[in-house]
Amino acid sequence: MPTRVERRLCPCVPDPAVSDPSRLIESAAQERRRAVGRGIEHVALGLFAERPLAEVTVDEIVSAADVSLRTFYRYFSTKEQVFIGLPRRGAEQIARDVLAVPASVPPFEAVERAVATADRLLADEDLDLWMAALMRSGATDRLARLALATTASALTDALATRAGLPADDPWVEMAGSATASAITVGIRRWMRHRRGDIAPHVLAALDIAGRGLRAGR
Repeated sequence: MPTRVERRLCPCVPDPAVSDPSRLIESAAQERRRAVGRGIEHVALGLFAERPLAEVTVDEIVSAADVSLRTFYRYFSTKEQVFIGLPRRGAEQIARDVLAVPASVPPFEAVERAVATADRLLADEDLDLWMAALMRSGATDRLARLALATTASALTDALATRAGLPADDPWVEMAGSATASAITVGIRRWMRHRRGDIAPHVLAALDIAGRGLRAGR
C-alpha cells in the first residue's frame, strides 16, 4: 500500500528523447526520490506551521508522513534542514538562469537578468506554508541564516562558473553572498505587504548591494 508521501507523487512521464532503458529507470528513480523528499518537507512544514519548531519531534513528522525514521534521515540530517528545501530550489533556479544568459553579458548583469524573473519563486506550492512555519518556528533568525547560507552557496558556484573564476575568489564570494542577501532582503520587504511582484524588491536590494560589483574582475 502506498504511503501518504507516495500518494503525493505525480506519475513520471518518460522523456521520449531518452531511449536507454537504464537511463529511464534512473530518471524515474531520481524523480521519485525528489518527490518523497518534497512530500516529507510538506508534511513537516504543516506541523511547523501549527506549533513551534522545538515542540515538533522527528517522530511526529515521520508518523504524519507515514515514512520510516531512516527515510527521514536519508533526506534531512535534522528537522531544521526541512527549512532549506524551498530556498535551495529558488537559488538553484536563479543559478540556472544566470548560466543561461549569453556569455557576452557581464556576470553581475546576468544575475540581474535572472533575478528579474524572480516571481517564479512564488510559484512554489509550499511558499505560504513555509512562511507560516518560519513565523511560527520560534527560531526565525537561525533558520533565516541557514536559508541565506544555502542560497549563497548555489549562487557562488554559478557565478564562479560564469566568471571563469575559482569559487573561493574574493569577487565570486562577495557577489554570491551579496546576491543571496539581496534576495533575502527583497523577499522580506515583499512579505510585509504581499502586494505586487517580488522582482522589483529584489532588484532594488540587489542594486544597492551590487554598486561595487558591477565591474567584475
